[in-house]
Amino acid sequence: MSATELLGDGAQRAVREAVANVERRTAAEIVVAVRYRSGSYRHTDYLVGFATSVLVLCALLFSGLMTEFIGIHAIFGAFLMGAVIPHHSRVARDLNDRLQDVVVVFLLPAFFAFTGMRTEINLLNGVQNWLLCGVIILVASAGKFGGSAIAARLVGLSWTEGAALGILMNTRGLMELIVLNIGLDLKIISPTLFAMLVVMALVTTFATTPILHVILRGGARAEAGARSQESEARI
Repeated sequence: MSATELLGDGAQRAVREAVANVERRTAAEIVVAVRYRSGSYRHTDYLVGFATSVLVLCALLFSGLMTEFIGIHAIFGAFLMGAVIPHHSRVARDLNDRLQDVVVVFLLPAFFAFTGMRTEINLLNGVQNWLLCGVIILVASAGKFGGSAIAARLVGLSWTEGAALGILMNTRGLMELIVLNIGLDLKIISPTLFAMLVVMALVTTFATTPILHVILRGGARAEAGARSQESEARI
């Protein structure tokens, strides 16, 4: 059995993305080297980009330290520092080029593994706990799905488009897991509630793709039926 067969689809995609990122970085470095030898690229450009990245990272750490010092979690300081940097600026592009591989290949999987190790599913050992977990999933889904679908309908979208938007908004991502870990560290939520909320995040995220396909297929059938009825009425 080959090495690729031992990996799941998600792991294979992650490996392919990592290899593609390395290839892009290698190609970019080759282009820079060629431009440098031809005189069209100055070494000072690289130094300026490197110095800017160092200053931004230092400012990021300082912002997190200050928010921690005044009694707010450091994640909010880091978030505010990231929010003030324009998304399409050269600084953002340089930081993305320098840090994306490390974050995607190393830090992100490590964080997900850390969150999984802190999730004690065995605490949900009774019918009452599982019922409460189900209620949390229903309430969380109703809040995001219902609110997004109704808002989309009020601005003129169809129910199919509103439902598709609502189910996409119902996913939970990295930021929620970060907040849950912070709440557990600060003892705002118990380990049992933490496990319930992690299960809720997984269920709502994994259910997005199949439910979205059902909604889109149902909408396509409804539109086809409406068109056929209109054509029959015209005839």
